[in-house]
Amino acid sequence: MNLTLATPDASHSTEIVPVTHVIFRLGSDLYSLSAATVQFITLMPMSGAARVNGEEVDSLNVRSRLGLPAKETSEIDALILVVTHKNGVAHRTALIVDEVEDVIAAGPIKDPSPYTLRMSPDCVAGTFYIDHKEVTVLDAETLVSPEVKRPSLAA
Repeated sequence: MNLTLATPDASHSTEIVPVTHVIFRLGSDLYSLSAATVQFITLMPMSGAARVNGEEVDSLNVRSRLGLPAKETSEIDALILVVTHKNGVAHRTALIVDEVEDVIAAGPIKDPSPYTLRMSPDCVAGTFYIDHKEVTVLDAETLVSPEVKRPSLAA
């Protein structure tokens, strides 16, 4: 996804600014979230709800949300704290992922492949490529929404 910045004076050209994404891994697959929704990234042990600056926030295992098989538990989990909004109210959720890879300016975002949509089409916003590897772009608002149907592991 690229944003076009319009200038107040039409005689100046517009500039294409790539949107920054946080890249993370689930198994061998790469995923991303718009960095605009990410408050911070950390490593910490997880057991139930996360505590951030003394405040308890909901946690969501992204593997289970996407219907992926569970991984062996580790002593330290990678967490991406996202802020989403519903009815004008900010909500913070700690997303549990296998590993955070990088924060990059994403290239052009394309429609997801049918294979990618199979996993959880409601959460997938598109795909882009890094070094010939597909990165699945997830929509943070939909990912954390309790109203969205979760995929079945048996599917």
